[in-house]
Amino acid sequence: MDWGNYVVTHLSLNMQSAIERISKHEAAIAPVNDIEAIVNDPHVATRENIVAVEDDELGGSLRMQNVVGKFSSTPGTICDSEPRLGEYNCEALVGMLGFDEAEVRAQDIELDPAATRPLGG
Repeated sequence: MDWGNYVVTHLSLNMQSAIERISKHEAAIAPVNDIEAIVNDPHVATRENIVAVEDDELGGSLRMQNVVGKFSSTPGTICDSEPRLGEYNCEALVGMLGFDEAEVRAQDIELDPAATRPLGG
Protein backbone atom coordinates (compact mmCIF):
# COMPACT_ATOMS: atom_id res chain seq x y z
CA MET A 1 0.00 0.00 0.00
CA ASP A 2 1.18 3.53 -0.79
CA TRP A 3 0.84 5.00 2.72
CA GLY A 4 1.98 8.46 1.70
CA ASN A 5 -0.75 8.67 -0.90
CA TYR A 6 -3.27 7.18 1.56
CA VAL A 7 -2.48 9.80 4.21
CA VAL A 8 -2.80 12.68 1.76
CA THR A 9 -5.93 11.35 0.01
CA HIS A 10 -7.97 9.83 2.83
CA LEU A 11 -6.94 11.90 5.81
CA SER A 12 -6.69 15.20 3.88
CA LEU A 13 -3.23 15.93 5.25
CA ASN A 14 -0.40 17.59 3.42
CA MET A 15 3.13 16.36 4.01
CA GLN A 16 3.93 18.81 6.82
CA SER A 17 0.64 18.14 8.62
CA ALA A 18 1.18 14.40 8.44
CA ILE A 19 4.72 14.73 9.82
CA GLU A 20 3.52 16.92 12.70
CA ARG A 21 0.63 14.59 13.53
CA ILE A 22 2.77 11.45 13.56
CA SER A 23 5.64 13.17 15.41
CA LYS A 24 3.28 13.91 18.33
CA HIS A 25 3.21 10.16 18.94
CA GLU A 26 7.03 10.04 18.92
CA ALA A 27 7.05 7.78 15.88
CA ALA A 28 9.91 7.95 13.41
CA ILE A 29 8.88 9.77 10.26
CA ALA A 30 10.55 11.64 7.44
CA PRO A 31 9.38 12.85 4.04
CA VAL A 32 10.26 11.01 0.87
CA ASN A 33 11.02 13.74 -1.63
CA ASP A 34 10.21 13.65 -5.31
CA ILE A 35 12.74 14.99 -7.83
CA GLU A 36 11.32 18.51 -7.75
CA ALA A 37 11.60 18.66 -3.95
CA ILE A 38 15.17 17.35 -4.09
CA VAL A 39 16.48 19.86 -6.63
CA ASN A 40 14.72 22.75 -4.83
CA ASP A 41 15.84 21.72 -1.34
CA PRO A 42 18.10 24.43 0.19
CA HIS A 43 20.18 21.79 2.00
CA VAL A 44 20.82 19.90 -1.25
CA ALA A 45 21.80 23.19 -2.93
CA THR A 46 24.14 24.21 -0.10
CA ARG A 47 25.91 20.84 -0.16
CA GLU A 48 26.11 21.00 -3.98
CA ASN A 49 24.58 17.51 -4.24
CA ILE A 50 23.20 18.32 -7.71
CA VAL A 51 25.61 19.80 -10.27
CA ALA A 52 25.30 20.93 -13.87
CA VAL A 53 27.70 19.22 -16.26
CA GLU A 54 28.15 20.13 -19.90
CA ASP A 55 27.07 17.38 -22.30
CA ASP A 56 28.31 17.67 -25.90
CA GLU A 57 25.80 15.16 -27.22
CA LEU A 58 22.84 17.05 -25.73
CA GLY A 59 24.37 20.41 -26.57
CA GLY A 60 23.96 21.92 -23.12
CA SER A 61 24.14 21.27 -19.44
CA LEU A 62 22.78 18.21 -17.68
CA ARG A 63 22.00 18.25 -13.96
CA MET A 64 23.10 15.13 -12.11
CA GLN A 65 24.03 13.84 -8.67
CA ASN A 66 27.41 15.07 -7.50
CA VAL A 67 30.06 12.94 -5.81
CA VAL A 68 28.73 11.86 -2.41
CA GLY A 69 31.09 12.51 0.44
CA LYS A 70 33.27 15.58 0.34
CA PHE A 71 36.73 14.88 1.67
CA SER A 72 39.12 17.79 2.14
CA SER A 73 42.15 16.01 0.65
CA THR A 74 40.32 14.10 -2.08
CA PRO A 75 37.04 15.95 -2.74
CA GLY A 76 36.17 14.22 -6.03
CA THR A 77 34.61 15.89 -9.06
CA ILE A 78 32.45 15.05 -12.04
CA CYS A 79 34.42 15.95 -15.17
CA ASP A 80 31.79 15.17 -17.76
CA SER A 81 28.56 13.33 -18.35
CA GLU A 82 28.34 9.72 -19.50
CA PRO A 83 30.46 8.52 -22.42
CA ARG A 84 28.86 8.15 -25.84
CA LEU A 85 27.89 4.62 -26.82
CA GLY A 86 31.05 2.83 -27.93
CA GLU A 87 33.30 5.74 -27.01
CA TYR A 88 35.86 3.51 -25.28
CA ASN A 89 35.55 0.43 -27.50
CA CYS A 90 39.11 0.58 -28.80
CA GLU A 91 40.72 1.35 -25.46
CA ALA A 92 38.72 -1.34 -23.63
CA LEU A 93 38.61 -4.14 -26.21
CA VAL A 94 42.04 -3.75 -27.81
CA GLY A 95 44.06 -1.84 -25.24
CA MET A 96 42.85 -3.42 -22.00
CA LEU A 97 41.44 -6.82 -23.01
CA GLY A 98 43.93 -7.55 -25.79
CA PHE A 99 41.52 -8.37 -28.61
CA ASP A 100 42.92 -8.13 -32.13
CA GLU A 101 41.74 -4.92 -33.81
CA ALA A 102 40.95 -6.69 -37.12
CA GLU A 103 38.85 -9.34 -35.37
CA VAL A 104 36.90 -6.69 -33.49
CA ARG A 105 36.26 -4.74 -36.71
CA ALA A 106 35.14 -8.01 -38.38
CA GLN A 107 32.35 -8.13 -35.77
CA ASP A 108 31.17 -4.68 -36.99
CA ILE A 109 32.30 -3.01 -33.77
CA GLU A 110 33.39 0.60 -34.34
CA LEU A 111 36.93 1.35 -33.18
CA ASP A 112 37.40 4.79 -34.75
CA PRO A 113 39.79 6.59 -32.41
CA ALA A 114 38.71 9.95 -33.90
CA ALA A 115 35.24 9.42 -32.41
CA THR A 116 36.59 8.77 -28.93
CA ARG A 117 38.33 10.68 -26.19
CA PRO A 118 40.90 9.31 -23.71
CA LEU A 119 39.50 7.32 -20.79
CA GLY A 120 38.99 9.55 -17.76
CA GLY A 121 39.10 12.87 -19.56
